[in-house]
Amino acid sequence: MSTNGHIIFYDEHEKITLYKHWDGYPTDTLEVIAKTILEVNSLSDKDLRIESQRDLLHIFTGKIIGVGTTKYGAGIKLDAKVHDSKSSFEDILESRVGRSDSWAYLINPFLQNINVLQTNGEFDHRQKKIGEKGFVYTNPFRYLAYLMEDYQEFERKIIQASLEKIEALSWTVNEQKPSSLF
Repeated sequence: MSTNGHIIFYDEHEKITLYKHWDGYPTDTLEVIAKTILEVNSLSDKDLRIESQRDLLHIFTGKIIGVGTTKYGAGIKLDAKVHDSKSSFEDILESRVGRSDSWAYLINPFLQNINVLQTNGEFDHRQKKIGEKGFVYTNPFRYLAYLMEDYQEFERKIIQASLEKIEALSWTVNEQKPSSLF
């Protein structure tokens, strides 16, 4: 059984949803997000070719698919089932509720913010829910509580390193929750 995740790049006009079938938990996904931000930041203005606000969402989408591609193939792909810019976050995420442990990462490149969400009956659902669909905002370190002790320190270091990379690039995590889930 895989630990899947949704990665959603969004602004006030559009949402681009991606599906990560395996390794959707914070240790892998935050590292992929950090590498993606670094790659986009390393592009020159000429390489970026941003003519509209949407272009930046598309650049991030292409880069994260590239970063998420391994020798085993594309680990991240467009989620065609819910790729509708008019869908609410609740509608998009609802398709994953009830599937073992699922994670979601709402990424706004313009605010330079990432929100980490999680669903699963055994996790703490007392935190703020998105609608009534079962996803909750969560601290990425909550993931560690469900690992065997032998792995906790190793995985904590990976999460911490990824968060430090993200913050060093002037991005925030879980600091700016979407005011409207449109």
